[in-house]
Amino acid sequence: MKEFEKQRLLGCIHIRLSDEGKLDPSSCFHMLPYRESLLHSFGGRMWAVPNPCNVVLSNHRCPSNPELEQVVVLTLSGRDISQGLSLLHRLWTGDTTGDVVEDGFELLALKWLPTLSRQQAREVSPYEVGDRLWQSSLVGLASSPALVCALRRVDAFATLRRLLPRDYPGNLNILLSPTPELAFRQASLFFSLGDMIPDHSVRPLLKFLPPPRINVAGSQCESLFNCMVQGPQPLVTMCLFKPGVWSHALGKILSKVQRSGFTVVGLHVLVLDNSTAVSLASAAEHQATHIFLPT
Repeated sequence: MKEFEKQRLLGCIHIRLSDEGKLDPSSCFHMLPYRESLLHSFGGRMWAVPNPCNVVLSNHRCPSNPELEQVVVLTLSGRDISQGLSLLHRLWTGDTTGDVVEDGFELLALKWLPTLSRQQAREVSPYEVGDRLWQSSLVGLASSPALVCALRRVDAFATLRRLLPRDYPGNLNILLSPTPELAFRQASLFFSLGDMIPDHSVRPLLKFLPPPRINVAGSQCESLFNCMVQGPQPLVTMCLFKPGVWSHALGKILSKVQRSGFTVVGLHVLVLDNSTAVSLASAAEHQATHIFLPT
């Protein structure tokens, strides 16, 4: 518990408890006898990976925007991953070394492998075919254990690059998927859809996103692999215009909206009744002479 407090992890646990809840070791640890069925209920063996015969490694471009959430794959390899674990801790808790405290990453999936296959080593190697260190990197990666993590946050690639060791890739102990396309390929090799579990408590943009789609069974579903291929959901907002404004300057309004970087995805003309208008505006806005007036 003292180690949790030292690493600033107790606050995350406190948030998940009720106001009256008191933190004790039983909130963090629970011992159970080992059973195969219990292991399966927790997701199965940590080293189980998708059948490579069923994995399609697409070369299609994956849309990505640094202002929105991005998924990145981090691989810690070698017999000694202490340096990588220190980096992983900083990613989870946030970087506090600079003047500005940065939010931490969301852990989507975690998998430990005794060794990497030749195909997996080719995908995570930072070198290209023909590079002088290409073959030696494959030999080293295929003969060492690896801890593979899928992480998500806003501007994930640039943020993670700033935290990498200066000699990256150095001794191949810490490897990063450098592009969204490689992140998708690596995630497809190491994780199945059931392995990727989002943590909504550490997603600051979640309140701006539309609710997840509802599947046939009636539960919310979010395919992280589809999000990586199709791109993140755009942030949406709504704007109301007074009749006297849009009826005379609609073209000017839409032109200004577009120049500001917005995309109009819907347009509807209607007459609001009093209850609807009050529900859309706060008391202060309701007393104002207009809701929006272009300049």
